[in-house]
Amino acid sequence: MPGTPGTRVVLTADRGLMAAYSVLLDGMVASSQTTTTPWPVMDRLLLPRAAHPEGRALFAPAGLRRVQAALLAGGFTDADVAVVDDAHLHTAIGPDTRVIGVSTGEPAGLGMSSTTMTAVAGGRIYPQVLLEQLLRRIHRLRDERAPGARIILGGPGAWQVASDEPTRRRLRIDHVVTGYAEANAAEIFVQLAEGVALPPVIAGLGAPTEAVPPMAGAAAMGSVEVSRGCGMGCSFCTLSTVPMVHLPIETVLADVRTNLSAGLQAVALLSEDILRYGARGPHVQPACVIELLRRLREYDGLRFIQADHAGIHSVGSFSDAELAEVAALLAPDAPPRSAWVNVGVETASGRLLHAAGCGPKMGGTPPDRWGEYCGTQLERLG
Repeated sequence: MPGTPGTRVVLTADRGLMAAYSVLLDGMVASSQTTTTPWPVMDRLLLPRAAHPEGRALFAPAGLRRVQAALLAGGFTDADVAVVDDAHLHTAIGPDTRVIGVSTGEPAGLGMSSTTMTAVAGGRIYPQVLLEQLLRRIHRLRDERAPGARIILGGPGAWQVASDEPTRRRLRIDHVVTGYAEANAAEIFVQLAEGVALPPVIAGLGAPTEAVPPMAGAAAMGSVEVSRGCGMGCSFCTLSTVPMVHLPIETVLADVRTNLSAGLQAVALLSEDILRYGARGPHVQPACVIELLRRLREYDGLRFIQADHAGIHSVGSFSDAELAEVAALLAPDAPPRSAWVNVGVETASGRLLHAAGCGPKMGGTPPDRWGEYCGTQLERLG
């Protein structure tokens, strides 16, 4: 609205990351579309807009919610920080705005799924296009209302532009924060708000998992982070050398309650391998996974639990009885009782996988037996 004083810190993300998806699969389908899909299909069918009670977004990416929580824990007040989508930026950006934080997954369209889909379908990947549209709107409002505000880009796709100065200039991004940043997000935002000169690329500092603050609002797709990192050494992955660590179960449950309080009935457990929850390195701890799922099932309002990813070797490390218990907790209603999980086979070619540095992911399985091993584990899941 004209004349709004604005909020000191505005946090936002492109429409694809802020949409009101019912389940994780909805978000995956939407984010995989290229511009060969007609815009009316995206606008009316695949990108449902979320409610905006009192001018604040009901749903936002889990990482953005974590940054919001870190700011609130670091001295900012709720009145200082507004989380809004692209359609409500005008209600939050004004003369008092000092920092505009943007979360992104695909600023340059370099992600594995994006490059695959554009190679197959043609066009440009929509998450990149939507981000560019968002930034154009931000620039227009900043130029008109808050010329002193600085734009800071973060999120899982920040790596794509951290070392690409021409793209940062083209997108008119003042700063990029890489990695997790709960431990220094408040300090970064305070300095930016006070006009302190900072480098264009800033290394985020993640907090120890026990100090990660619970989300300050509901997450899109019902996302709930349970683990970080992977550490399996795959040469094609940005998490290849980042050891997997796990959020305490009470933090996970707090985030579930936050999602349920916003009216969600499904949660998506985010981890590179849900079956490694509680594990040290590749050695699984089935009891930890089962305890987590049992605690989740204590919430009456929770109808559907999704697990976004599981490693094939972790499947092989669970007994038949343990897998059956996990499946029963993920999908307790019968009939039909079916659990949804994306299983990380990567490729059935053991030689190719081994050449890509994925030996740890294979768990000691000889390359010439990898395809057979994967087939056996997938049958066990069936």
